[in-house]
Amino acid sequence: MPRNVYFSQGATSEKRLYEDITIEALKIYGHDVYYIPRAIVNTNAIFNEDTLSKFGEAFQIEMYVENTDGFEGDGELLSKFGVESRDSMTLVLASRRWEELIGRFQSSVEVRPQEGDLIYFPLANGLFEIRFVEEESPFYQLQNLPTFKLTCETFEYGNEAIDTGIDAIDSFETQYASRTQLTLGEGNGLFQVGEDVTQTNSTSGIIVTGEVATISTSDTQFNTLNTYTNLEVADYPTGYVIIRFGESISNPEATHIKLSSLSDSSLSYLEGTFEIQMMFNTAIVITAPSAWPLGSAVGSAGTVEILGNGYASGTTIEISSQVASDGSNTLFAPTVTGTTQNIVVPENIRYAASGQLLPRASYKIASTDAFSSIDSNDSFADNEDFESVGNNFIDFTETNPFGEPNVKS
Repeated sequence: MPRNVYFSQGATSEKRLYEDITIEALKIYGHDVYYIPRAIVNTNAIFNEDTLSKFGEAFQIEMYVENTDGFEGDGELLSKFGVESRDSMTLVLASRRWEELIGRFQSSVEVRPQEGDLIYFPLANGLFEIRFVEEESPFYQLQNLPTFKLTCETFEYGNEAIDTGIDAIDSFETQYASRTQLTLGEGNGLFQVGEDVTQTNSTSGIIVTGEVATISTSDTQFNTLNTYTNLEVADYPTGYVIIRFGESISNPEATHIKLSSLSDSSLSYLEGTFEIQMMFNTAIVITAPSAWPLGSAVGSAGTVEILGNGYASGTTIEISSQVASDGSNTLFAPTVTGTTQNIVVPENIRYAASGQLLPRASYKIASTDAFSSIDSNDSFADNEDFESVGNNFIDFTETNPFGEPNVKS
């Protein structure tokens, strides 16, 4: 028998009212959290799994914590890999609010929260991964589905790139990502913790990208970028001196100029180090010394060093979240002329947190170390100790170091 047509079961106005009441209740009793969509960088076509993913956005939205007595799950467990946290919780989210604040910015196929996306819960300062999304609870009251119910578990970090622009969230990558320590050689410029750097392999064309996690020192010095031997000095205008070269200057990251051994005795008061005020294709402008007399251009021979602010050779930085452009396991490697290029900051123009203009940084990589960084990042790690012990009793000069002893080719 058909239902009674004189009784409405889900008028649009009633559905809207039901949704409004639900949203209001979530705003009263819920918590502000951040929804972080997962972006797939590389997919395993055979197993249809994401071998590499990143998190680049975070959307603030209110959600209600259903398990009010505390986290569920197995809690903290002591396993052979250390202490593991297996907390879980259930969150309730209004479907209309998700569409308004998050869904409209996602792809057309993502019509609901996705398993694998993250939730940052500020109250517990924790990241939780969505394991299951229940779309039919409560079950078709007034013939609509006003909420999503998200079952979440503690997120196990797997070296994903996290760059949302929110320090509390991005710090998970800085703290837990595996790192490689790079010893810098010749170069110039300054790095900033948290910025991306790249290295290009000239032979294969692979570009490796990573994030600066730590810098061993804040001490800087003037590094020589280029040297010239001929110059012409003239006024530009009053109060400034222009130094012209007979060739193009290819160091836009230069900050200072040093003049020495000038052949013209009238230019002796120009000998020293000066800050660059302006730079042209073939000339540099500096502030005129107090003894500078107005006059015509003077040609001279001497030594002119173009300087850039940078680190001394031997400075170390730690790089996390290394990703190769072709999805391979290629990592940062020592600089080899004609093969692996310098480690550089891609942006030509960038600014420090203080607003100071920073020149582009570029350095040779003298050596890499993947073990000491692990030990400094995890106080319980013994990687470096095992490496040292292994090198002491395994002789790799033998034909088969794991077979008969003292057999060498």
